[in-house]
Amino acid sequence: MNKLDLVPRIEVKLEMRGKTILNDRIAAVLEGIEKYGSLLEASRRSGVPYSRAWEGIAKLERILGSKVIEPRRGGRGGGGTKLTKLGKTVLLEYRKVRAMVDKCVEGYAGRTFVQRGVPDLVVAGSNDHALEILIGILREGHPDLDVEIAWIGSAGGLASLMLEEADIAGVHLLDPETGTYNIPYLEKYWLKGRVRVIRGYKREIGIVSRPENRVTDLALLFEGKLKFINRNLGSGTRVLLECLLKKKARERGMNVSAFKRIKGFEREVRTHLEVARAVARGEADVGVALRYVAHVYGLSFTPLTWEDYDFVLLESRISKNSVKAFISTLRSDEFRESLEKIPGYRVPPDMGDVIY
Repeated sequence: MNKLDLVPRIEVKLEMRGKTILNDRIAAVLEGIEKYGSLLEASRRSGVPYSRAWEGIAKLERILGSKVIEPRRGGRGGGGTKLTKLGKTVLLEYRKVRAMVDKCVEGYAGRTFVQRGVPDLVVAGSNDHALEILIGILREGHPDLDVEIAWIGSAGGLASLMLEEADIAGVHLLDPETGTYNIPYLEKYWLKGRVRVIRGYKREIGIVSRPENRVTDLALLFEGKLKFINRNLGSGTRVLLECLLKKKARERGMNVSAFKRIKGFEREVRTHLEVARAVARGEADVGVALRYVAHVYGLSFTPLTWEDYDFVLLESRISKNSVKAFISTLRSDEFRESLEKIPGYRVPPDMGDVIY
């Protein structure tokens, strides 16, 4: 039998209160941030997709209850990301454990990194089928363009702009106080005066359930008989959902936080398709998602609202050829015609116009 060239490898995980807060992949991202001053560059150097890197750090911060990364002023592109004091402490603890494990593994070869160049265009934000089509048309018209897209939620998209890690964010965040979308959130992410907002399109969102067990009112969730499938924190859908559930709770004379006890509320998924899939498979009875995914999976759909899905662009990136190509594609007849064919989407007359 030929000798096999095997290399032992042991994964290190750090836990807190029974929850994993750090593993080798996210630790590699933190190390990259420390070295390169950029979450995007760190994800590329470590081979961890940007959306997964962002998701891992967001989970780490939720469990710790404090930030591990923060904006860094100056540097390439005028900004970036750096580790907070807590972030450095967590990484140091990981390195201590990693070093002890490595000493126990004879012939440890170390980690390898997949290196790629900096993308021409980074689009981050809320999961959206029409945006996937737009990116597809953009790539067909510009085959040499390296485009990276990260589904990290609307809030994640704005945070990515704040850190100057992305060029464009796709967002649909409802402001409960004004009843308007997106622009009120710019100040919360220190983006006023730093960005432009381009009008996108309208999407219809509603309650999805199986036809044989149709659910038409979110208030039924408070009865505890239906199993819900939730969206991730930071997504525009989650913001809308919690706003509607608080209203329903008040109407029933309940505490506004009662929605947190809804059966299945703790189970989160990252896309509308995952919501529809879970309902179609019987893993959940009801969810909130786009009409389009209900159509794809043959689910019952009860409308809740039409929302604005817009694009926020960093002012400093407006002159980039890739950003210009994105805006041109958004305004193109080809994309408009494609959008008109998708169930649950509307093309507003000012699509592609600067609204802020």
